[in-house]
Amino acid sequence: MESFDEDLSNLKLLDLSHNKLQNILNEHLINLKELTVLYLAYNNIKYLSATSFNNLNKIVKIDLEHNKLQTIPLELLTSIENHIQDISIQDNVIICRCQKNNTWTWIQDHPKIIKQYAVTCFNEDYPKEKCDLPFIVQLSADKQDDNSVLITWLIRNRTSVKALHVLYYNEITFSDVKLKHVDLNSTSTLITDLEPNMNYMACLLTMYDNSVINLLNEDFIGINRTDFETNITAKMNRNIAASLIAQSTASECVTFDTIKKPLIIKTKSGKDYKTSSILNRRTGLIVGCSLGFIVFFVMVTVLLYTKFKERKRIAKSDPAWSEMNDYHSIQSKEDIIQHSTTASTDNILLGMTKNRNVSFDKII
Repeated sequence: MESFDEDLSNLKLLDLSHNKLQNILNEHLINLKELTVLYLAYNNIKYLSATSFNNLNKIVKIDLEHNKLQTIPLELLTSIENHIQDISIQDNVIICRCQKNNTWTWIQDHPKIIKQYAVTCFNEDYPKEKCDLPFIVQLSADKQDDNSVLITWLIRNRTSVKALHVLYYNEITFSDVKLKHVDLNSTSTLITDLEPNMNYMACLLTMYDNSVINLLNEDFIGINRTDFETNITAKMNRNIAASLIAQSTASECVTFDTIKKPLIIKTKSGKDYKTSSILNRRTGLIVGCSLGFIVFFVMVTVLLYTKFKERKRIAKSDPAWSEMNDYHSIQSKEDIIQHSTTASTDNILLGMTKNRNVSFDKII
């Protein structure tokens, strides 16, 4: 099918039913920005590009009935979910699984857009109840001293998890991917078969079923079983690993390395050590002198402040002392008091002498 011309950009309805179309690509509908209704029923469509409807910003109805679709890309559905009102996929056999990026999960979350009763599932044992997808909250890798790594995780909504796997591989070389089947209720596992001085990636996979166990009998996987029930380690190529990640209900990856950093011990020559010792001594001397000066200054300040406060207290309680300070007398308080007393006595005696002289004159 050829792309529609820009002259049809105002087209509202497009009916392409009964045209034996096999796929829909992005460039086919890129210019139909005003399109609201699209009929694609009764074709042989097996593939829809994830960007097929990216430019259909006003689309409200899409009819895909009676085609050969097995899956619809999640990116395609999410690109139109804000404005689409109805998608018909009746008589298409869809793979229905509770896993990420699966059409069935999106259909369950949007029952008004695609009616569940109108969907035909490829697998008979498809999950009829709403998928309660797990969520990996935390995943970390802790290096151990013996070149092993402890992978720890935290998962919410474990009810739909039927199997738990850890994939890990070397990022530097194109080695095979190793798979480790761990106990369903575990929260950590120890990886020991690691090569030194390498970069690794480890991925935790939560599976809806134990389908990975069925792969263990295939020729492309080499099995090293320690405990078939709880701890299976196997090797597989990266294409199979990518397929397992795509089938998982949830997955998270973490990177780590097994590179040991060399211990570097810095030594100083005798000359450098002697120079450093002299500098340390001088620095200590300068610091010691500075501290001594600061202590001396503080002590002098405290003494002067104490003396000032004492003088102020005495001046407040004795006005004579305050008057003496105003005239900057150099005599002590006791001398002033004694001098004042002597002067007062002399004045009294002088007065008595004058009185006697006056009386004597009157008698004469």
